Amino acid sequence: MSKLLTCQKTKHEEKRHYCLRCLNSFTTEEVLKKHNEYCPKNGAVKITLPKKGKILEFNNFNRSTKVPVVVYADFECMTKRIQSCQPDLDNSFTEKYQKHEPSGFC
Repeated sequence: MSKLLTCQKTKHEEKRHYCLRCLNSFTTEEVLKKHNEYCPKNGAVKITLPKKGKILEFNNFNRSTKVPVVVYADFECMTKRIQSCQPDLDNSFTEKYQKHEPSGFC
């Protein structure tokens, strides 16, 4: 478990020790043992989703932090040839010759 999760958490080569119950990481096995004394006493984390048809809203904007958000989107498209008009060589132009029609996304 350590090798699987450490490469996702840090680029450093040091070994990390993970609690298999809560997946928190620790630098030494002794710290993990201390953690294991109280981890089972706490309730497990449960994800609660809103009921179907309900809207989930965030209201505590004063508790938010500004962090950059990155979204990676991948569209698979079919390209179809299209007829284009003659470009005007005196002006800047983009010659359109294909239309991208989405066929799948991720």
